[in-house]
Amino acid sequence: MFRRSKRWVGWCALLAVVAAASILLPAVRPQAAPGGQPHPACQPPPPAPENPEVPSPTGDPGSGGPASGMELPIGAEPPVPPPHAPYVPAAEGRVALVVDTARRQLTLLVGGFPHRTWPVAVGKTNTPSPQGLWQVVRKDKGWGEGFGTRWLGLNVPWGIYGIHGTNKPGSIGARASGGCIRMRNRDIEELYEWVPLGTPVWIIGQPVRPGRRLVPGHTGADVLAVQKRLREQGLYNGPLDGRYGPGTEDAVRRLQRQHRLPVTGIVDQRVYRILGLLP
Repeated sequence: MFRRSKRWVGWCALLAVVAAASILLPAVRPQAAPGGQPHPACQPPPPAPENPEVPSPTGDPGSGGPASGMELPIGAEPPVPPPHAPYVPAAEGRVALVVDTARRQLTLLVGGFPHRTWPVAVGKTNTPSPQGLWQVVRKDKGWGEGFGTRWLGLNVPWGIYGIHGTNKPGSIGARASGGCIRMRNRDIEELYEWVPLGTPVWIIGQPVRPGRRLVPGHTGADVLAVQKRLREQGLYNGPLDGRYGPGTEDAVRRLQRQHRLPVTGIVDQRVYRILGLLP
């Protein structure tokens, strides 16, 4: 009986202490930040999403490749890409080509900005590549022997010129052609897929320097420059084709009569000066 009453007294004392503490001590609350909101450090963490989205790895999309995030089994070899896999340009926009014959380089422009550059062979000094702005008017995969695996034909009016492959890769980087632009076969195959018909092609690097004595039968950029100046003066209404034909010859003769020069139909230094093509 004495033990049971002693235990009862102990429980009553403990309850009295707890009651006194709840009255005397303030309640513990989260520390408030300015403005009356709970301090961020006291905020509970946000709940984790049920299905968190895992960002895709960079590289080739899809499953099975090293860039897909999948781990290969121990001792397994990574997949080997097929040989000569085509290169896909990352940029989008209008395509144009610039051939710099001085540097012997061809640059692909995409959206007006350089995207890729390759070494090329250009025309020899006596058979220069046609300077000017042209267009791709023909595409062919079997143009002929010696022209490699691809052909991009240009609309040069006085001859057949194009950008093509070669069976002489050692000539790349030199002045070695009859006026065409040569590329390594693997390079022209890559370029061929990107270039649609109508693509503009600038050929620069060898400025036209009139001075050659022009006679009927000549062709080239200097003939074209003469035709343009004759047209500006109202003496020539034929095609601007860079071919010194009968129409161009007649226009030169009229110019020579106007300026009381010997009427020969030949473009010499005096004719170039009258046309403003020489100082």
